[in-house]
Amino acid sequence: MQRFALRVILTMALAFGAGAAKAQDIAIAVGRPGITGSNAALGEQMTRGAKMAVADINAKGGVLGRK
Repeated sequence: MQRFALRVILTMALAFGAGAAKAQDIAIAVGRPGITGSNAALGEQMTRGAKMAVADINAKGGVLGRK
């Protein structure tokens, strides 16, 4: 559980750091299983689902006009 929490925190920190370069973009993070092991397929599906949701939201104008 502690490894998962650490991964979420690090992912969020990276997302916020990347968002600083584009002040108009909203950074998001997705906590998911690792890219290897028995849950790798589930993690890949979660990543694709999140990217699809972002694309749908951005196609409708984003959130308060921001991507």
